[in-house]
Amino acid sequence: MLTTEAMRDHVNELGQSFNVKVIQTSMDPELAHAGQFMRRCDTCGQNNRLSRPGKVRCGRCKSDLGESRTVGYIKIAQVTDDARYAIALHELGHRLAPWGGFFHELSRDMRNTGQFSTMRDVRLRLEEERAAWDWAEKNALDWTITMEHVKQLSLASYGAMAARYGVKP
Repeated sequence: MLTTEAMRDHVNELGQSFNVKVIQTSMDPELAHAGQFMRRCDTCGQNNRLSRPGKVRCGRCKSDLGESRTVGYIKIAQVTDDARYAIALHELGHRLAPWGGFFHELSRDMRNTGQFSTMRDVRLRLEEERAAWDWAEKNALDWTITMEHVKQLSLASYGAMAARYGVKP
């Protein structure tokens, strides 16, 4: 059985290994999310997503934006049990799984409002969620029954959402 410290340390180690900042706060675990850091260019005003550590240049005017060590973050509730550990790994999966984050592929309306605009948006969201959960399960120190329940409940909620839009999960 994993200790709380081992789970918390594992999440932090994964974050450090992959240049993802792990922000653990006292918050509702359902509000956990993954994001990508942006740098605004003072020259042209363009917002630039940080895609890898190192020197950053503006995508529009090529101005030097400095150095970056972390490219993304996850904001999670403090890891206190295996359910929260699963959620933390899932959020890391959004940053690290090859198909875990399609933000740049979503429709402009979806990116700007968070509301689904096309069937493609719904399908991409389902694919993101599956990929992030698969990554979490493969990279966990141990995958418990509780963690599997959290995964299945999450996937079921996204499946229900997709069904409302006429997409089969």
